[in-house]
Amino acid sequence: MPSKTKSFGSLLHFALPHLLFTFTLACGTGETDVSHPKWAHVPIASSVSTINARLAYLQEGFPADFKNISVCIQNASEYNGSELLFETKLAYAAWLDASGQGSSKSWNTFRFIVKNHCNMKDNAFSSVVVIGEEAKISPDQNVSSSFRRSQISCKKTGPSANCSTGRMTLGLGGPGSIGYSYVQTNIWNSVTNRLPATVILSPFVTWQSLAAILPNGALLARYRELSTRVTTLTYDDIRGFNRELQSQRLIGQENDQLSRIVEAFLKSGRTSLTEDFLPRRSAYHVLLHEVGHQFGMDHADHPSLDSETGSAGTASFDAVDGEWETDLSTMAYADEYLYLTADDAAGIRDLASKNLNFISSHKP
Repeated sequence: MPSKTKSFGSLLHFALPHLLFTFTLACGTGETDVSHPKWAHVPIASSVSTINARLAYLQEGFPADFKNISVCIQNASEYNGSELLFETKLAYAAWLDASGQGSSKSWNTFRFIVKNHCNMKDNAFSSVVVIGEEAKISPDQNVSSSFRRSQISCKKTGPSANCSTGRMTLGLGGPGSIGYSYVQTNIWNSVTNRLPATVILSPFVTWQSLAAILPNGALLARYRELSTRVTTLTYDDIRGFNRELQSQRLIGQENDQLSRIVEAFLKSGRTSLTEDFLPRRSAYHVLLHEVGHQFGMDHADHPSLDSETGSAGTASFDAVDGEWETDLSTMAYADEYLYLTADDAAGIRDLASKNLNFISSHKP
């Protein structure tokens, strides 16, 4: 029987650009009260391996070699255990809820398994989430061509000085690959998981949980209470916490590690500095961004040329690139949102609706 495999290109990356002395890992003021829906996502014909597509195959009754959406999560030294599991569930539930596919029934299709090591090519899983650590790097993770150590360079001239960092890649994500068999090209008799959807966070960062950055008070207490019973949480429990993050418009605030390096240099008698450093960062925003790629979302502030983009209201249209763009998104290189913005929700709803129609039209 003839067969064909579809996949959405290569992994998409989340990086910070080359930064000058005014560099800070902290974030801005965040989303305004009025947000006009804008989005960027993969073309529908290329969306056959996204997480929402994998769920649709099960819901639509396609013969498949997988019975659930199984997610392998790789532990890290500091970002691990119940907090890592809780935040991974938060990220998947956020996109599922925003897509319109969210319900207790669809959520119960997901299986989350925390392991010491996850093979990124293991097609026994629908998704693999790797929290990178240098000591755990394996050939399947192929991080040497994607990530590198962070470095800061400073030069002092008279009373003034400037410092800069190189480009810092924080994570990679993509929807993997699904194969399908057919006799008639428009009817898929069965689907096969060829490669799982993947997320990998840089091994050259010390990742931390939300507990390190959430403000003291009821929300942090709620986080700790939910994470301690993470294995028994319901979809409503997880969705409720995501909506608390959204209602408080929380933006990630990182530590001032680079500021301390620069201040020490300025106080020293040295005229130049080149130093590797290991950033310490909260992982959730990067995790949320990369899981978005698994669901088929593209970079909202600079989409790929073949992405579908759209808008309503007074959105920003880039006439040169011929696409709608926004910074009000966790899928943009902008503020470190700890929730999905209105723009994110508009995009994933558009994609999920079109994807479901596309897959239903190929149902055997």
